[in-house]
Amino acid sequence: QLGEGQMEEIEIDYSGEIAQHNLTPLKAAIVGGLLAPISEEHVNVVNVDVITARRGMRISERRGPSHEIYANLITVAISTSAGQTKASGTLAHDGPHVVLIDDFWVDIPPGEGYLLVCENRDRPGMVGAIGTLLGKFDVNISFMNVGRHEKRGTALMVLTLDEAVTPEHLDEVRKIPDILSAKLVRL
Repeated sequence: QLGEGQMEEIEIDYSGEIAQHNLTPLKAAIVGGLLAPISEEHVNVVNVDVITARRGMRISERRGPSHEIYANLITVAISTSAGQTKASGTLAHDGPHVVLIDDFWVDIPPGEGYLLVCENRDRPGMVGAIGTLLGKFDVNISFMNVGRHEKRGTALMVLTLDEAVTPEHLDEVRKIPDILSAKLVRL
């Protein structure tokens, strides 16, 4: 949902103890998740290879040692005609967490709902500007996390919303000065 363009290649990187196990169920879950927004085809451990072959999906899988921060980490990188989108997840004490989106380290406990993912210039007032605008639209924020590379550089703001914003509301978010991109993701 974060990527744009025609899907060309999928890279899955399994790091840590998880890499020592049968990974077919995870591969099926990843492919099923990628296809869910565009297909009603049910992907499982039995048909995952058939479906990917029939659709011409190129998938490469790597297994490696534990990540420097996380004991187990799964990273999925999708290459499309418009570029690459990458996300990583791990299992923490309280459940699964998304810990990387593109090159921004974040900590998002996935759940039901919507994510508003905004890349922006890292400057004072950005969180307030989005919060005020969403309040004007009567959209409640239940969780927020910001990942950044360095102070006053570029940041990625991820907000968990109780309900979806409309396409018109999303356009208004994109008009906020120093918002570089804004996308809505349904979990």
